[in-house]
Amino acid sequence: METPSTPTQAVAAVVREALARRKITDTALSEATGIPSATLSRRLSGGKKAFDVDELYAIAEFLEASPADLLARATALLPSQPSPVITRVA
Repeated sequence: METPSTPTQAVAAVVREALARRKITDTALSEATGIPSATLSRRLSGGKKAFDVDELYAIAEFLEASPADLLARATALLPSQPSPVITRVA
């Protein structure tokens, strides 16, 4: 798997991997979650449009995972970035 460079790509990669591991088709996920097939296909491609919160919750429920777990797995795929310096503005 190519290393995703954006959070959108990382979440899509995590969902694709979970589907492949369980041998679940995009069609089955679409039917179970109510996300239209065309929308699901665009989201899974990791393009510009990310899964919205409702979609992520529906997918997580179907995969018997939590949205936080999916996001944590996606975050682990992203290249490390330095923590931003937070300064106090008075």
